[in-house]
Amino acid sequence: MGRFIKAVLVTLSVFAALGCDYLPRSASWPLSDEQTQQWLQQTPNFYQGVKAAYAQHQVVAIGDYHWNNRVMAEVNGLLQHPEFLHQVKQLVVEFGNARHQQAMDDYLNGKTDDELVLDAARRDALFFTAWMPEVYADFFKIVRAYNLSVNEEKRVKVWLAESPFYWERITGHDQWQQAANHKTDGFVNAAQQAMASGDKVFMVFGAFHLLNIEPQPKTGALPMATLLKHAYPNKIFTVWPITEPQINEALSSLAVPSLLPTAVPAASELKLVDILPKARIRLGRLDRKEDSVQKLIDGLLYVGPSERLNQFPESIMQDQAWLTEMEARLNIVGGRPLSAFKEIVSNSALAN
Repeated sequence: MGRFIKAVLVTLSVFAALGCDYLPRSASWPLSDEQTQQWLQQTPNFYQGVKAAYAQHQVVAIGDYHWNNRVMAEVNGLLQHPEFLHQVKQLVVEFGNARHQQAMDDYLNGKTDDELVLDAARRDALFFTAWMPEVYADFFKIVRAYNLSVNEEKRVKVWLAESPFYWERITGHDQWQQAANHKTDGFVNAAQQAMASGDKVFMVFGAFHLLNIEPQPKTGALPMATLLKHAYPNKIFTVWPITEPQINEALSSLAVPSLLPTAVPAASELKLVDILPKARIRLGRLDRKEDSVQKLIDGLLYVGPSERLNQFPESIMQDQAWLTEMEARLNIVGGRPLSAFKEIVSNSALAN
């Protein structure tokens, strides 16, 4: 029993040293009803909010919440707005390996109707399991449909932001880790190429890539948006998705979807860790746990009640060769990606 008590005390001391970042927490909305209502009264719908952002910025970047199809469904809905793709001609996305850029260009411009590129671009990504839901393939299909409906000079370009990567050349974890450590370089490069066109640019990346960390810390890998905002001041507007049930309840009077600008007094009193407690770990590495949403991001995307699915589409579960290949790759990666894959496969099998 003495050893057990000692082990418990050691565990608690570790939690204390980590600032309790690993203890369970629930999201909260600390603002008063008056503060909330004042903020909501200044909140436009998603399209109008994006349009207002483009009036002052070249780039609008939306944060994706992997395995929550609701967020990407609203992004896809935005693409289908009658005016959106008439105004925004450069799209940059995380969910695609640039080794397939030419094939994707051909597909999006109608030079081929081979949809295999939609699978190849996503399946060859570093974190390919995140991009298996069909909502990401739908993104490309929507762009293709638009491009084939307009003259060539009005067509949209989609940049696959992940640097060319070849799974068939990976034999050990260190090779994969090296590519993962430098993935932000590819993201920044793709964004810069899109911005160099002078066109309006729309980007979709995992939400943590879009944090603005100022002043920049001496240690820790900086998010893509931090690097871009430093290089291109006042040109980029970043948006964080709201998915926690407690926050959805506080904002339930809003239309779905809506974009809450953070350039309001109330946003200075709301911390990102309030609306997403698990962000404490990543923000802690950058010494930004106490930062408000106003400091870290430019807008909040409200999509209404949503949940993570944690299930592969039926088409994936029926593709035994691909399931085997995924597991082989993830045995190289190891850690959380491997355990998450096994959990998703198990959930999917039970659902089907």
